[in-house]
Amino acid sequence: MSDTPDYSAPRLVTVLCIVTAMTNMCALTVYIVSPHIRDALQLRADAFGLLLSVGLGAGIVGSLSAGWLADRGHMRKTFHAALALLIITYATCSFPPSYARYLIAFTCAGMANTALTTLASVGVTRAYPEGSRKPLTWLLIGYSLAGIVGPPFWGYLFQAFTSVVGGARSLQFVFACALGACALAWAILALNPVPARVAGTGTKKEDVQPGDIPLLGLPLVLVCVFAALHASADNAMFVWIPEFTRAHFSPQPFPSSWILSGVAAAYVLGRLVLLSTPDRLRDLTVITAVAGTSAVLFMLAFNSPNQYLMAGLYVLGGVLLSADYPSIMSYTASMFKRGTGSALAITGAASAGASLLVPPLVGYISEATGSLVTAMMLPPALLLLLALLAFLRKITETRGRAPT
Repeated sequence: MSDTPDYSAPRLVTVLCIVTAMTNMCALTVYIVSPHIRDALQLRADAFGLLLSVGLGAGIVGSLSAGWLADRGHMRKTFHAALALLIITYATCSFPPSYARYLIAFTCAGMANTALTTLASVGVTRAYPEGSRKPLTWLLIGYSLAGIVGPPFWGYLFQAFTSVVGGARSLQFVFACALGACALAWAILALNPVPARVAGTGTKKEDVQPGDIPLLGLPLVLVCVFAALHASADNAMFVWIPEFTRAHFSPQPFPSSWILSGVAAAYVLGRLVLLSTPDRLRDLTVITAVAGTSAVLFMLAFNSPNQYLMAGLYVLGGVLLSADYPSIMSYTASMFKRGTGSALAITGAASAGASLLVPPLVGYISEATGSLVTAMMLPPALLLLLALLAFLRKITETRGRAPT
């Protein structure tokens, strides 16, 4: 690390994992208490949908801005700015419910959270320039653990506050607790300051390394497509699985909350397995294998006549798919050693944009065909396309004709 010589790479990964896991856990408050927000404000479906999705659009801006700033040596300042924005956001939400206030706050929260995620990914990949798949996996395990712990924690906290102060004021208290958690994350970061510039993050001519690929060109488009296909398929299935179980396995559907928690746990398990894979296993090999195999499992799951078999196949597919995203990020970082921050930010923005488009497309296909099963074939089909593209790219690189 350039400005903090004694700051070891494992310590950096540990700090980033803890801080981003805490902030991602706080981000879940919005989704856990969202039904109560709708009740408190008496929102129509369209206004409610805008409230829940506005953060995704803002996240594109947050990701691009954070990557650009990280590449110019402002990682530490940007980290603190994003955390400060989160603290202000949750402080704003700690006042009585207001649609306009929530809309602005959730926009800022989406921007700040994606900025923190991008910065953490940049820091990890730069700390391990020789190969970042395993440290990135540790970072994503932290996110997955937040997904396991967060929903029951915030749900229990809301119920506890409701029994004491009532539903509307409980929203304020829950957001105040999220404020406290973000303040704690900021304190951890202040006590363990992230270097302003992790080694190799420069964009100056002297920072260019042999084999670097220019940022603009076909390789960047390719990794953006990789990230977009993965994220859109993953998010579409996650969004639609509750409705799928309700529609196809009534009157006693398997609890969708158990399935979602099972997938979060599967992601932890799958990423722990990924940590044991040899470093010589190429990222493209992992992407091809897990995207293709998980796609088949998801297709079988959504065509299963038994809800327990469906849930089991879906969770098993999640175990495999969990290895996909860290491998995509690692592959991106390995190609763009100069301008890693911008490259990861652009792929993150592509992921967010695709995640906004595909879930509604699943709904449109369901309405057009009258079959949600048919519509649910879209996400696995996107994963099969990802596997095919990764396989073709691997063949091209092996033959020495990869475009640079």
